[in-house]
Amino acid sequence: MEDNVGRTRQGRASRAHSSAPKESAANAPPPKRGRRGKQGPPVRGTHDAEAGGSGGSRSRARRPVHDDDDFDVGQYLNELVDYHEDEQPTVEEPQPQPNNEDEEPNVQEESYPGGPRDLSLLKNYHKHRAIPIWDAQHNDPILNKSLRCIVSANKVIKIQKPTQDWFWEYIIASGLEPLVRSNFNVLDYGVLWAFAERWHPETSTFHLPIGEMDITLDDVQCLLHISIQGKFLNHVKISRPDGAQMLSSYLGIDEGDALDMFATLKGPYLTHSYVQGLFMDYLDAAETAFANNAPMHEVRMYRERCVRAFLLFLVGCTIFSNKTSYYLDVVYIQYFADLSSVHEWNWGSVALVHLQNYLDYASQAGSTQLAGYMSLFEGWIITHFPTLSMWHCGNLKAKHLPERVLRQFKYVQGIPRDPDDLWFEKWCLGFKI
Repeated sequence: MEDNVGRTRQGRASRAHSSAPKESAANAPPPKRGRRGKQGPPVRGTHDAEAGGSGGSRSRARRPVHDDDDFDVGQYLNELVDYHEDEQPTVEEPQPQPNNEDEEPNVQEESYPGGPRDLSLLKNYHKHRAIPIWDAQHNDPILNKSLRCIVSANKVIKIQKPTQDWFWEYIIASGLEPLVRSNFNVLDYGVLWAFAERWHPETSTFHLPIGEMDITLDDVQCLLHISIQGKFLNHVKISRPDGAQMLSSYLGIDEGDALDMFATLKGPYLTHSYVQGLFMDYLDAAETAFANNAPMHEVRMYRERCVRAFLLFLVGCTIFSNKTSYYLDVVYIQYFADLSSVHEWNWGSVALVHLQNYLDYASQAGSTQLAGYMSLFEGWIITHFPTLSMWHCGNLKAKHLPERVLRQFKYVQGIPRDPDDLWFEKWCLGFKI
């Protein structure tokens, strides 16, 4: 009987090796059904090879198994099956997927209905003025509350401008002469409010349905025609004595009088009307001195003070327009100390930075005012959104359709919109002139 061990299996000839474990494995019941049920339990050599060992050497080491009475074949097979079942999850079982349902409440807490869902970029969105507008009820007073736009550029339009050639030679050489002509007398406040409510300080862009847009330096140069190159303005807040000293040196104002005005305005400021009157007084003084054949250095002194006062008034009502609408900061007078180097400063960038600073403030929930150079803001909107260009004066209206004359500006002419389109008539906003 010992010679026939492993030679037959269930009455048939077997090609298996004549070892007791092999024969017992053949007569054992089929393995449990599962992922490996169809393949059957692999031999130890296979598992050892997967673990990094040498499977062949292990198989050869177990071949000379002696058929003695102390060897329990069933125990050996059970060890084989249990061994592979224990190892099976680490090899085949996939990693559990995170449960997204548990995270949904956190996402809802950090997002806003109808607004951004990911606040990793707009970290201060909880302070934005869009939130109380979105949460307002039908009759909520906030829906009828609008920003108050502070406009001072119309003062530049109304001021009496001299006709003397020497005056305009100074103004043109400064590079700021376009600010005299690039001002709107009347603005469309509804359009300005609508865009201010879509401004986000984190990105310094307008978040619109078509994407993000921004006022660039190229826009400033094309709309205002002032320099966007040169030295950056590097002033800091000055004290009242320093401001009084600068006014005495550059505008001939007594320091005591300057300090009295600063005390009234609670800071180193001058009212628009005072600077305008100073400009007119020095203009008359320069003409009188020239007519009386006064020394040329005296005439030049009056002329330079006249130009400095006008330039201070010009930038204070346009690119440095503030929320007060009636006074300006005297710190800017230092850039007009040398009238021959005024054009070297980067006035375009400071106009953009000043406007964006006030847009940051206007986009907050508790803000009530919008300042900055409103003519620049309005001009940018009309330039990039021509569908808002319905011009009217009183009961008179005229359509502004620049896309019909693109060849005039050396662009490829496309198919323009229908001038009688009802959609255009319905959705265009008014722009008063």
